[in-house]
Amino acid sequence: MDEHMEERQPLLVDRKDGGDPYAPMTPLGVDKRHGEPEDDSFGIHELVYAANSFCAVLKPVSLTMLLASVVVVYIRSEEGDGGGQSLDQYTIYDESDESGDTTSVRLGKSMVNALIIVCGLAAATFCIVCLYKYRFMKLLIGYMMLSSCILLGMMGGLVWWTLLEAWQVPLDCVTFLLVCYNFAVVGVVAIFYQKGIPMVITQSYLVCTSVLMAWQLSKFEEWTGWCLLVVLALYDLCAVLTPCGPLKALVNLIQERGEPMPGLLYEAEISAEDPGERIKLGLGDFVFYSVLVSKAAIYGFSASAICYLVIISGLGATLVLLSVFQTALPALPIS
Repeated sequence: MDEHMEERQPLLVDRKDGGDPYAPMTPLGVDKRHGEPEDDSFGIHELVYAANSFCAVLKPVSLTMLLASVVVVYIRSEEGDGGGQSLDQYTIYDESDESGDTTSVRLGKSMVNALIIVCGLAAATFCIVCLYKYRFMKLLIGYMMLSSCILLGMMGGLVWWTLLEAWQVPLDCVTFLLVCYNFAVVGVVAIFYQKGIPMVITQSYLVCTSVLMAWQLSKFEEWTGWCLLVVLALYDLCAVLTPCGPLKALVNLIQERGEPMPGLLYEAEISAEDPGERIKLGLGDFVFYSVLVSKAAIYGFSASAICYLVIISGLGATLVLLSVFQTALPALPIS
């Protein structure tokens, strides 16, 4: 479960480099071709840029939330847990209905469970920052590639197997394993190698990664799941904005060295006329949005629709603030 949870990244970083994958990244609204922002005041240029950025990320974010909702609601095992038992190791207290605890006790246990999970996430993020800072890049990229391969192969296979069982479709084990293996290997190549790979393939695999993570994380017990979303939003705020925040340190290091880390960011072209003008959204934001909407979808269409509209509104507000402050901002608290 924790292989990709460390991939929380602040929103958003823009690149105007003519397509050079190793050029330094700059905050949204800063034009590298002129060195500094043209004007500190918020004008029509920043507003148009924010609108174009919103349109660029609206489609992938919406698609990810839709797919995650469908997968969470309709792809379940016969026992109804959908593999949720595999998440018991990440929780300390049992706050299910069978525990017989009062509401306040269950809330307290759920908050403790959520805090423990987020502490593990913070520790993993600090490890990534240290590996990147001291240039253990082969070890870092190797770990990320292995975790992506396991996620796409095993978790994707679990989703497919659950779907086959639900529809009672016969399939031999050899074909099943070959498809899972190829799906995972092609995904790792598309995400981390990228050379010669169409951008739409890389983007599709990043969306699949987010959907698979959302499917797994939605299997926490109800109280723990909702508390985890709240604590994650608060952690994102601290990790990005505080001076000692791990995500702030990671973004600063990436911008200083001009060595972007594949697999952590979803890239989308802002303008078809300028392919080098791209916007970047942390993959963890995709996962958070998808978990929130998919958990709401369990309660019905109205709840999921409201969550979707709130998230999209928050994302738009973040982009506007990003144009004003011209620095990386956390996406989760506003949404």
